[in-house]
Amino acid sequence: MLACGVLLTVIACAYKGVEGDEPGECADGADNDEDGLYDCGDLDCAGSAPCLADDDDSVADDDDSASGDDDSGSGDDDSAAGDDDDSARSCEPCTGDFILSTQQAFDELAWCASLSGRLRVEGAPGSFQGQLHCLTEIGEDLLVEANSALVSLQFLSALATIDDDLIIEDNDALTGIQGLASLTAVGGDLRVEDNNVLESLAGLEALSVVGDDLYLWDNDLLAEFSGLSSLAEVGGGLFISGNDGLLNVDGLGALAALGADLSITANRGLVSVAGLSGISSFGGDLTIADNDALCQADAQALAASLPVTGTVVVLDNDGVCP
Repeated sequence: MLACGVLLTVIACAYKGVEGDEPGECADGADNDEDGLYDCGDLDCAGSAPCLADDDDSVADDDDSASGDDDSGSGDDDSAAGDDDDSARSCEPCTGDFILSTQQAFDELAWCASLSGRLRVEGAPGSFQGQLHCLTEIGEDLLVEANSALVSLQFLSALATIDDDLIIEDNDALTGIQGLASLTAVGGDLRVEDNNVLESLAGLEALSVVGDDLYLWDNDLLAEFSGLSSLAEVGGGLFISGNDGLLNVDGLGALAALGADLSITANRGLVSVAGLSGISSFGGDLTIADNDALCQADAQALAASLPVTGTVVVLDNDGVCP
């Protein structure tokens, strides 16, 4: 008898594990064990978090190989509005606050179209398996904080609006935020702070409005703001401080309306602030100070060009002037 020459041996030779034996496999849209069934349509996933509410995939379901199985036979109601099989499940609103720190917590959010509360991503792994493909709106805050391993926000690619604050802070391995490419509006503050290896804000190109303050603080490797090229309005103040690698603010060239203060301080490598000269509506004080490489005359020229309604402080910008 040849190796794998009979059906049972062929099955054994082709064994690919079982659906759900790795985190996230019961909600990734793939047939991981190559048996023709996937996610909650595979009995291997019975009892997993994404499938608990699905009675078609429970242990009481008729076997997928049986002639009477309603997942494969002519009586399958997958297209019916009332079907609760995961192959036909639709995105749905979710209530409350959520903490995203494990793959299991991620899987529980897989069908949330919106959250009424806040989403906190904290202590997360380097990446999550799959996408939060339904999630388009967060009713309160999105907090991405204190993640030592997280390297990407790609799992948030559908997110369009955050009704309150977006905080991206203290993420030691996060080099970019490309996963936020669908985000058009932040209702409260946007704070990007103390991300030691963040090199770019690319991925925020769709963002046009920040409802309150914008803080860009203490991101050592952030050299420019090109990801904010569509940002036209900040309802509060703009605060740029402690970004040692920042060379210019040209990425903010579309900014026309600023509701409160503008403060540009202690950015050691900053050599140009001309990118902010398009501000035509200004609602507060202006401070440009302690930027070691910035020419004082250039700082004064920006101050003179802006319609500042409050006080103006321009001092200790010690760079060589052209």
